[in-house]
Amino acid sequence: MLKKFAFVVTTLSFAFMAACTDDPASGSLAGGTIDPNTIAEGSSSSSVPDELPIEMSSSFVDLKEVSSSSIEDKDILPDPIPESSSAERIPEQLAKEIVAECRDDMDKNEDANQNEAVDGPGGKLPVVYQIDGEDGFVTYLVETVLLPCGIVLESITVSAEDDTLFVNLRQASDFPVTNCICKTRVSFKIEKDDRFAQATHLVMNDDRYLVYNIISERPE
Repeated sequence: MLKKFAFVVTTLSFAFMAACTDDPASGSLAGGTIDPNTIAEGSSSSSVPDELPIEMSSSFVDLKEVSSSSIEDKDILPDPIPESSSAERIPEQLAKEIVAECRDDMDKNEDANQNEAVDGPGGKLPVVYQIDGEDGFVTYLVETVLLPCGIVLESITVSAEDDTLFVNLRQASDFPVTNCICKTRVSFKIEKDDRFAQATHLVMNDDRYLVYNIISERPE
């Protein structure tokens, strides 16, 4: 009796195991293997696609490719630097044949103040003589300017702005520093240029408080 019962139990056990092995829903787990195709199909629905669409923002502005005239809000661009016109530029020349002579030995009968600025009504400005030469150059003769005694001028640059000549004197670097000051006559030449010829005043070393009148005549 017991042998028959054991035989029935064993038969049922084998039948149950065979049924589990053939169940397609089990994914063949009983056999210890997993179908890779089944995994790929199951995971494809939840995987991230290889390429995602990129949306560009419409608020982005490439300032390198957009001119200021096409932008409604002009405040987002800096104010442009104004361009100087040719009329605003100051031409410059380097003078030649520079002469500086101390005038302390001038004739005592000569009026030492005739070329000095005088304050108050009736005062007259110092003068500069403009002498037009036939060699393509113009000579400027400054009768009186206060400079160190025996000064040696290394260079003179002359520029024009409106009706004024700006003359900058540069003394030699090896000129000794002294406390001696004398009234000095300075002369120099520059090339003829209409932009300089129209000037009626002269300023030395940017001293705008002392303005010389330019006179187009040869001194006696």
